[in-house]
Amino acid sequence: MEHSICKDVEVVNCYPTSLYIPSVVDTEVSYNKHFNLRASINHSGTLQKGHYTVISKGIASNAWLHCNDRAVVEANVSSLNSKYSYVLFFEGV
Repeated sequence: MEHSICKDVEVVNCYPTSLYIPSVVDTEVSYNKHFNLRASINHSGTLQKGHYTVISKGIASNAWLHCNDRAVVEANVSSLNSKYSYVLFFEGV
């Protein structure tokens, strides 16, 4: 039996950046838990080698920032929707 390992490159839609998860009690939705996206770790390359970057929401400026080895620059919120998204961090509201 031959096995192959590959990286999933489907686009992850992170925008809008809010996530609502219903809480069900006795088959009734009692409330929604609300979370906001705070950061996305991104990976480009292959499973054997690649490069990690982060898109994070700034604390002081509230702007989205793209961080890599050489620079931190302001990011467009639409760049959150990416095939490079690897790990998402949400914060409860």
